[in-house]
Amino acid sequence: MHHAARYARLVRILRRDSYVLRHANRRREAGENSLRQANEDLEKRVAERTHKLAEQKTSLQLHARELERANADLERFAFAASHDLQEPLRAMAGCAQTLERKYQEDGHPYRVWVMLNPVSGPDGVVRGFLVVEQQMRNKQFSTRVSGV
Repeated sequence: MHHAARYARLVRILRRDSYVLRHANRRREAGENSLRQANEDLEKRVAERTHKLAEQKTSLQLHARELERANADLERFAFAASHDLQEPLRAMAGCAQTLERKYQEDGHPYRVWVMLNPVSGPDGVVRGFLVVEQQMRNKQFSTRVSGV
């Protein structure tokens, strides 16, 4: 009987341990399933964000090209406009110099200065505009969006 009691005790221990192992195995499987689902969700979110970033990069590159074209058009316009503005100023300055000689001969230099001063003002603005435009063409003031 002693062996029978020992055997019964071992059977109870094995049944209990078997139950504990089955329960632990179910918890492990549930944890693995939860982890697998979390990984799938994370991979899906990463793929969505990667796609969104790629779309944004493409959009930024498109806008950068459009801005480059617009800047080139603006540079061409600025160059043409500044030259178009300078020609009348040169003509006015030439007339003013002719008048200056005439008025200096008559002893009235102040009248010529009043007329020449407004002419030199816009001419200085146009020349400054040309300097800025030329520097922009030389890329001294240009900037580039990195990564685009």
